[in-house]
Amino acid sequence: MRSKRPMPPALLAVSIAAMVAFHFLLPIWRVVPPVWRYAGIIFIAFGAVWNIWADQLFKRYETTVKPHLEPTFLVISGPFGVSRNPMYVGMIAIAAGVAILLGTLVSIVIAAGFAAMLALKFVPMEEKSMEKAFGQTWHEYKHRVRRWL
Repeated sequence: MRSKRPMPPALLAVSIAAMVAFHFLLPIWRVVPPVWRYAGIIFIAFGAVWNIWADQLFKRYETTVKPHLEPTFLVISGPFGVSRNPMYVGMIAIAAGVAILLGTLVSIVIAAGFAAMLALKFVPMEEKSMEKAFGQTWHEYKHRVRRWL
């Protein structure tokens, strides 16, 4: 079953493209001092590593990364022992890193909007799916591990 809705990685790509476009089209309100902008690289690197690590665990346990498909295995090790949503944490870190690197208010607003969309749209949908698939095991994991960090 294919979803007609855009998936989080595609939404991240669109958000980054919008940040870059608006940065050059409306470069008003530079809110991050130039010396601090390079800190964005650290966020981007962290987000990429965190995402790849989590994705590799999904592949190892042969479960889906697609939020609209039913999960077959509850991954609780690696970054999933720290956050119930490490892939989203990684994507938000990447978006925040790009926003910091660009340093303009519009890029920060877009990154915040992307984070809000994940928190309000995708996380609740996935948590319902996890509860349905894993029941009590999910509840125990949910009470033991934070949603974000």
